[in-house]
Amino acid sequence: DLDLENFQSLILRNSGNDWNFTMLRDGFMTSIFHDVDLDVQAYRPMLVYLNGEFWGLYNLREKVNEHFIAAHHLVDPDEIDLIEVQWANEGSIDNYNSLVDYVNQSDMTDPVVFDSLSKWIDIDNHIDYNIAQIFIDNRDWPGNNIKYWRPQSTDGKWRWVLYDTDFGFGIPWMGLGYDVNTLQFALEPNGPEWPNPPWSTFLLRKLFENSDYRDRFVNIFCDRLNTVFKSGFLNERIDEMSSHIEDIIPIHHEKWPGSAQDWNYHIGILENFADNRSLYIRQHLASFFDLSSPALVTFISSLGGNIKVNTLGLETYPWTGYYYSSIPIEIEAIPEEGYRFIGWAQYPDSTSKIKVQISNNSMITALFEELAGGDTVNLVINEINYNSSDQFDTGDWVEIYNNGDQVVDLDGFYFTDEDPEHRYTFPANSSIGPGEYILLARTLKQQRVPFMASYSVLGGGFNFKFMEELPEIAEHMIDVNHWYNPNSAKGREMRKKVEAKGKYFTFEVYCTYNSIRLLADAFERAGTTDPDAVNAALATSTLDPLMMPYGPTKMVNGQNMGSRAVSIQAQKVGGKVDAQVVYPNEFASAKAIFPRPA
Repeated sequence: DLDLENFQSLILRNSGNDWNFTMLRDGFMTSIFHDVDLDVQAYRPMLVYLNGEFWGLYNLREKVNEHFIAAHHLVDPDEIDLIEVQWANEGSIDNYNSLVDYVNQSDMTDPVVFDSLSKWIDIDNHIDYNIAQIFIDNRDWPGNNIKYWRPQSTDGKWRWVLYDTDFGFGIPWMGLGYDVNTLQFALEPNGPEWPNPPWSTFLLRKLFENSDYRDRFVNIFCDRLNTVFKSGFLNERIDEMSSHIEDIIPIHHEKWPGSAQDWNYHIGILENFADNRSLYIRQHLASFFDLSSPALVTFISSLGGNIKVNTLGLETYPWTGYYYSSIPIEIEAIPEEGYRFIGWAQYPDSTSKIKVQISNNSMITALFEELAGGDTVNLVINEINYNSSDQFDTGDWVEIYNNGDQVVDLDGFYFTDEDPEHRYTFPANSSIGPGEYILLARTLKQQRVPFMASYSVLGGGFNFKFMEELPEIAEHMIDVNHWYNPNSAKGREMRKKVEAKGKYFTFEVYCTYNSIRLLADAFERAGTTDPDAVNAALATSTLDPLMMPYGPTKMVNGQNMGSRAVSIQAQKVGGKVDAQVVYPNEFASAKAIFPRPA
């Protein structure tokens, strides 16, 4: 049921192309995606009487127009662009034409280009929309029955509406349909004017040239195959919806003999499609993306939290699903109120949100612990700003104050509202001292705080997660810390291997690697495991620091006097904010940017 009391427009629909068959096909297919981030019309079967005469069974649907968009999103219906096929129903198509021109002229493998498109298109919505049409085998699309929209604002992103899907799920004149390669159909570069002309497949074809989009597409398709595309879920939905109208079908058919013919047989066609489609979809994905067999992965969570896998928020455990070992999946541990995340059993040195590559029969376990009494008692939300004046808009912000006399460790803490997508997790090693404040704001720029640099010494001023999730804030921050030598071929090679496994190349990796090298060299030169002999060998070590930006190794009282921290700065390279060594010059991978640009 919709949480709406008023509707500007509603439609009584006779089930369209499905009028002869099930009387619920479109309503069923769009209902599959009610819990997916897609814009779909609500559905309810209705008995219609005209002047007291029974007029048959109809589908009550929302009308897809600007008011439909405004009812489901916080937008003004008079300030959107709503396009149908290639014409504007509301607003203008100019922005979309500019998008197409940009895509046509750009190198889609360039990270800068994809970053720009991510601000222009709701990427996950675009993926889910195409996945939906491909899975249901709607071949009255994409050159027809396509609507897309955006808010008329500088940050308005294009989204797509799923509607009029009658040709899907094995409508008789399209064949059984479950074995059709609709993925290839949606990518046809030279299709006819109907149903898949070149203009209608252009955007998806171009986006598939980008590896990030391709990987995200496969992972989200797997999310759906593991949930709403499972035959059990689909058949349960078919049974539920058909049971609501089965008693009226004979009466409706008597009124309109051409409608709902052989109704039970055609409901069986829907069930047959549901039973068989996923098998063929996996074959089509494997063939197109050159994937190996899907790998089974099991997720387990301890008491006190849940796991998010790509787009799925898991709630019951153990949870199993199939993904592909060649494409890293994104996992995030989300603690419940009163608990905090303490680590992944299989990835103990990782943060709460990571990318991992899985193999068949992998197991991933999130560990949480209950917060000790008093851990949060002295934290106070001191000030809140949520409605700035137009003349001085500092954006939304929250100030947190520690009114106690102890340092509070914020590791695993997060700030959120009723929407789980609105979540800020404090970076690892964060804390707030007694009498100190923390300001949570989108940008310092909005706070009108002028400063020349953000500088930290061994304080973890920024990290990979921070740069990845909040690049516009992290950019130009400077930290003095231990780092690897970016000019070392060995260092670059090891970073590539670590990141290929979905992990961050943090100092725990290269410092540990170098320490083990140093110890192994000492054992070899000592020729024994005797502690005194090994310590003596360490004291005379001159081991090459290899990928570390260190001077000659010289051990004094167990400390390497040749080690040293370097200055690193978050800078944008190739469209992505990454850490660059800026000093000493002999190890620098970039020049320091100082002062920071206004």
